[in-house]
Amino acid sequence: AAVLGAGQAQFGDARARRLGAVGPAAGEHGHALPKLVDRRAVEWLRACAWLSPEARTALLSGEHHVRLEPLGGGLVGVLSDLLAEDPDEFGVFHLYADQRCLITGRRHGVTSLGALRRDLAAGAQVDGIPALSNALLRRLIGTHKGLVTTHEDAIDELEDRVLGGQDGDPSFGQRRRAMARLRRQMSANRHAL
Repeated sequence: AAVLGAGQAQFGDARARRLGAVGPAAGEHGHALPKLVDRRAVEWLRACAWLSPEARTALLSGEHHVRLEPLGGGLVGVLSDLLAEDPDEFGVFHLYADQRCLITGRRHGVTSLGALRRDLAAGAQVDGIPALSNALLRRLIGTHKGLVTTHEDAIDELEDRVLGGQDGDPSFGQRRRAMARLRRQMSANRHAL
């Protein structure tokens, strides 16, 4: 797992660092992207003295209910995203954000967090934790938008074929079901945000 730190100032440029490079007792500013099936990541979160017990519990929970709510001076929640291994399926990631840090955790690889991690590891500059949070949300929205476009185009083509008198295509129903699942996931995220 990697930690993406925001430097020594309250707001600074994000850069990629190994998880062990940020001490759990240090209260450093930054962003952690641990995979919560990784024993080291779970131990790191449990040892974070600067993280409130409520935030730690929320990050380590197996909850799948999409939500975002205030916690102290920050936010804690669960958001839905596409699984990296199967972009037609959905998973969730947990997050905690305040002015000093953004910590996200997931049990399975999800598309938006992976893309954000790659952006930062490649040198993308982010001016502070609020900007990093916005970058994550932009990635999440972009991921959903791309999938909507893909399904809409396929459904439009299939509808045109049916309306043109050609036989139906069995993938039409599959695409419609995929769009319905996507709409439910997007709706849950929209209500949470």
